[in-house]
Amino acid sequence: EALLHSYDTNEDDDNVNIKNMFYTFLADGVRHFVRSLALQASFLAATLVVASVDSTALAAHQIILTLWLVTSYAVDGVADAVTILGSKLSSARDNEEQEDERRHEYTIKIRHLLGRASVHAVAISSSIALAFAFAPHSTVRLFLRQADHDKVMSDLFGRGSRVSPWAVLIAAQPINAFAFLADGALAASQSFGIARNIMCWGLLVFTVVLGTYLAAQKYHPSETHEYLTTLAAVWTAKTLMNVVRSSSGMAHSLLFWAPTPSS
Repeated sequence: EALLHSYDTNEDDDNVNIKNMFYTFLADGVRHFVRSLALQASFLAATLVVASVDSTALAAHQIILTLWLVTSYAVDGVADAVTILGSKLSSARDNEEQEDERRHEYTIKIRHLLGRASVHAVAISSSIALAFAFAPHSTVRLFLRQADHDKVMSDLFGRGSRVSPWAVLIAAQPINAFAFLADGALAASQSFGIARNIMCWGLLVFTVVLGTYLAAQKYHPSETHEYLTTLAAVWTAKTLMNVVRSSSGMAHSLLFWAPTPSS
């Protein structure tokens, strides 16, 4: 009877553990869904705002959007490496049987991983930014017919305004790289709730910045256009959203994987 009771108890414990794992997995899925929803909301809002200008601005917007997404895949490879290797090292560090000295070693390895990944991310994003800076016309010609060339070029390079959408795209590259890297680090530490909160705060910044520009444009159209076109304002807001993502995500990851006092 003692053996049967022990078996039943262990089976009940296993069932409870499976249920807890399932609910945790479900909750993390909801958090990730909300995060993705906030990200897609920013892209949708950006497209709707630019579409209200004219078709030429929308075409220019689609070129920047395509380049924005395509270049993200280059850095996403580094972010995926951080997620995979960071998860492995983090799991080993958090093993209950590990001694403090071994945990400290794993913590240092994780932080070195973040450092190496940051160097690679900066190198890749800087290369992309330089390519955009020195070959803007060649890059844009990949998307345009000759008939549409001049009008779209004018919108992309912000003629008549002090800040061009193309300059924003170039400046955003290293910021985007750290945003994607931060996403990988947050996934490695399974900080899905933090990732959701950061994305929502980023969306709030995006909304405030773009809303402020649209309000200024309504009441002071000529002065506003002198500094920023609507297209440049949209992508400036997106860049500031990624500033929130990169700074908050990297800060949390460094604190999460900070060496313990006992180490």
